[in-house]
Amino acid sequence: MESEEIKKIIKDILMHNNYGIKMPVGFAADESLFLQGVIDSFGIFPFINELQARFNINIKDSEIHPGNLETIENIVKFIYNKKMGGKK
Repeated sequence: MESEEIKKIIKDILMHNNYGIKMPVGFAADESLFLQGVIDSFGIFPFINELQARFNINIKDSEIHPGNLETIENIVKFIYNKKMGGKK
């Protein structure tokens, strides 16, 4: 699975689900999902569940931190590494 395909799926998840406020069109991949309110404290776990289901991955509690989930770019890298079998 290529990075661009992962990014498209992540954007689709964020555009069609309510984990905070609706993600605006043109939202930059390097903007904070949390600071902009796209994902809030109530939405993070449903979002993680959706990522696990869509990408067929297991996200450990220790992997739930801003380095992996703060921006779309971070999420793409994180998922790409998990899919490729790399450790993060």
